[in-house]
Amino acid sequence: MPAPPHGRPVAPRVGPPTFPKPLAVVPPSAPARSGGILAPDREVTVTREEDHQDVLAFHHRPGAGPTPVVVELWSSTDTRGEYGGDYAVEVRLDGRRVGELTRAMSARYRSLVEVAGPVRCRGVIAYGSRGFRIDLRRPDVA
Repeated sequence: MPAPPHGRPVAPRVGPPTFPKPLAVVPPSAPARSGGILAPDREVTVTREEDHQDVLAFHHRPGAGPTPVVVELWSSTDTRGEYGGDYAVEVRLDGRRVGELTRAMSARYRSLVEVAGPVRCRGVIAYGSRGFRIDLRRPDVA
């Protein structure tokens, strides 16, 4: 094969580019989503962020405006307290736990997370008087 004009070898193209599949396939009964991310209809609070300040600090600088992120929601268990060991929806950022949904929100989103597997949604990280916090935007489900 002749060398290209710039003199550097060119790797042959094997086929069309491939893109990773979305993390989860949401069933038809689930809320609509865009680009593999659940629709951001309502704000949902995350708890236990105080246990994961190092992970959140990696993604946000104190004093900066809120940092938008995409997180994954996984089935898990409540880590401590009165409901320790009960079902909870865990929040992960880059594969690392950053908190969990409250007991009420975990119950509300349980069927969606269990049926679809890990699902993604938008969130924002901010820094305030209590350290780093993350709030999520989730679809409104019953």
